[in-house]
Amino acid sequence: MSYGLFAPGLLILLALRIWKRRGSKTTLIALAAFLFVAAASDNLPWTEINRALELYDAGDLTSAIHAFEDVSRRAPESPGIQHNLAVLYYQQGDIGRSVYAAREAVRLNPSSGRIRDTQLLIERAAGLERSVPPRHIVHPDVIFGALAGVVNVFFILLAFLGKPKGLRRAGLLAIGQILLGVIAVALVVGLVMAASVQQDQVGVVLNELSLRRIPSHMAESWLNLPAGTAVDLITQKDGFVLVRTDLGLEGWVNMHSILWPRNPAISILRYRAFVL
Repeated sequence: MSYGLFAPGLLILLALRIWKRRGSKTTLIALAAFLFVAAASDNLPWTEINRALELYDAGDLTSAIHAFEDVSRRAPESPGIQHNLAVLYYQQGDIGRSVYAAREAVRLNPSSGRIRDTQLLIERAAGLERSVPPRHIVHPDVIFGALAGVVNVFFILLAFLGKPKGLRRAGLLAIGQILLGVIAVALVVGLVMAASVQQDQVGVVLNELSLRRIPSHMAESWLNLPAGTAVDLITQKDGFVLVRTDLGLEGWVNMHSILWPRNPAISILRYRAFVL
C-alpha cells in the first residue's frame, strides 16, 4: 500500500499518453487508483482501548496498565498507546518502563510536541536530566510521503506537458525535471538517514543498577545508574551489554536489566504482566 503511493502519477502519465481520446475515463481511472493506494486502514483495537480507558476512569490503575499492555502487543506501532503506558507506568512509580514507553512514543511520532513534552516531564521529574537525549527528529514515513509526492509531480508534468514545443517550454521542462531530480535524491538520502536513526540503539535502564568494568557478575562495580537512565548501546558479550552514558562513561550491564527494542528478552521485560 505504501509503495502504491508512487502509482498515481505514473498511471496519469500512461493514461494520457496511451488513451488520449478517452480523457474523461482515464481521469476517473487515475482518481480511483489514487484513492485506492492512498487509503489507510485503521487497525487499532478500539474496543480494547476503550475498555482500558474505562478501567482507568474507574480508578483501577493496575488493570488499566495490563489492558493497555495487551493493546500494545496488538498495535506496537501506535505512539498514542505508548504515550498512555508511559503516563500510567509513571503513576505507579515504574520509572524504567515509563521512560522506555515515552521514548518509544517519541520514536514512533517524533513530530508530536505533546509526546516529546511528556517524555521530558517524566525524565525531569525522575531526575534524569543526564540521560542520552532522543535523536528522532522526523519519522521516515514523512520523508517517504514527500518522496512519493515529488515522483508523482514528475510523472504528472511529463503527462501534461508532453513533448515540449519551443525552446522556452523545453527549457522550463528541463529545469523542472532537474529540480525534481535533485529534490528526489535529497529525499532518498534523508530517508536513509531517518531510517538509520529510527533503529538507533538507545537503551533504558529498567531498575537501578551499577556499571561493571568487565562483562561478569563477579566484576567490580563502579558507577550507579538510576532506573530510567537512557544510555547508548555499544556491543554485547556473554549476556552483558557495554553501554555509554551521556557523560561518555562506559561499563557493562546485564542485558536483562536494560530495555531496548532489539533486546532478545524484550517480550518478557517490556511489560509488567502478560494478559492473554
